[in-house]
Amino acid sequence: MSESSQNYRRLGRNGHGFAYCSKSSSTFFLILSVAFVLSLVYLYFSTSSELQSFRADFENLNSKHLGLKNDLLDANVKVEELTKSESECKSSKNDLEAKLQVCKKDLYDKSTSLGRVETNKADCENTLKELKSKLETANSALKAKESENSEQASKIAELTSTVAQLRSQLELKKSDAVLPSGKPVLPDSNIQNNAIGVLETGNPPKNITLKAGEKGSQREQIVAPDKVGEIDAKDDGTNEKQNGDFPKRQPGGRVHLAEQEEKRDKLSNHKELLHAAANLDKQQEVLDDAGAEKEYNANGTEDLDNKNKEAKNKDEKSVNRPLVDALHGIVA
Repeated sequence: MSESSQNYRRLGRNGHGFAYCSKSSSTFFLILSVAFVLSLVYLYFSTSSELQSFRADFENLNSKHLGLKNDLLDANVKVEELTKSESECKSSKNDLEAKLQVCKKDLYDKSTSLGRVETNKADCENTLKELKSKLETANSALKAKESENSEQASKIAELTSTVAQLRSQLELKKSDAVLPSGKPVLPDSNIQNNAIGVLETGNPPKNITLKAGEKGSQREQIVAPDKVGEIDAKDDGTNEKQNGDFPKRQPGGRVHLAEQEEKRDKLSNHKELLHAAANLDKQQEVLDDAGAEKEYNANGTEDLDNKNKEAKNKDEKSVNRPLVDALHGIVA
């Protein structure tokens, strides 16, 4: 019993309890600190692995953020380019709209002008039809005038032969028609006046140029239609005066009177010839008018004006001038 109590004291129950408690508490705190350190080490390693995973995720997100930022910059550049293109497109759109308005206005003007051209075309076609009908009538009239002209040409040929015969007869009679005093029965001037006075105011030509010899020189006399009556009256007075001057009871007076009567008959024939020449002049004028109308229908008004100017310059040059000259030569 004593041994067990001694052993019990040796184990710390010998009355000194505070020291024994401090030794056991230090051991406990040591163990607790070691556990705490181990827990901290565990936590460190566990949190470090998580931190590394978080760091990797952060780097990935950062790289993605940088990529998105670059994409955003590119998108901003593209937006600026698209904005510039949009402004250019708007300006081009405005220009095209202005051109469209101009084109619409031109189209309207062209359509109106086309309508006017179509109406003018229809009017020109109607006018062309009328001109063709007039041309056909003018051609028919021209053919009729040509046939009449051929007939008149044949008459002119007959009259020319008659004029030649009358000229020969007048030359023979003029050599025989001499008074006993040595003077001719009718002077050349009176014969000239009688030849000119045969033109009447019924259907005279516009003007007839007659060439006559006076004092060894040639001159031209133009007889107007309003002076034909005066010339006829003058010729009648001249003929009466000549009849009064003729000797009534001289030898051979009847022969001279007969020759004078014969010359008067021939002058009346000359009068008919001059009337025929005047009618031929008028017919030629009608033919010229028909030809001018045909040329107007074919070539237009400009060519017609030129032809009228040429016709005015050649007004005195008649187609039947040779016949009139021949008659004047007979009278002379």
